[in-house]
Amino acid sequence: MSLKITAKATEAQARAGLNSTEWKRFLTITKQEAERLATDHPEWTRWTQVYADTQADIQERVVKQLLEEKVHRIDVGVVDWRMTQVVRKVHLARTASHKETSKPADRPREPLAEQPLASSKPYDPVRASAVQNG
Repeated sequence: MSLKITAKATEAQARAGLNSTEWKRFLTITKQEAERLATDHPEWTRWTQVYADTQADIQERVVKQLLEEKVHRIDVGVVDWRMTQVVRKVHLARTASHKETSKPADRPREPLAEQPLASSKPYDPVRASAVQNG
């Protein structure tokens, strides 16, 4: 039985059989993979958009890294569950970060010249001249 995408983190951790230290490493490794994916393929904003062979490569790297750290092999369903979440989060963070950096710098603005209040009357050049010349 596969892990539902809506499963809580505690359910995924239990399914993986990881203690809290191993779980933190798993979260870190998968986040690094998601960030690499976002850099290499910014057009992939969801895990379901990632090509199957790329998904398999990422799953293999995550499992291999954990094994190198003396953590037992985990079910790739848990990796899928995590990557579904973290790919979206990394994309949203990068999008928000991009919006922040593209905003004009906060700087004092020069006050606007005094403008007459908008009127429902049509434009009258004589009246506009009188207002402008005070």
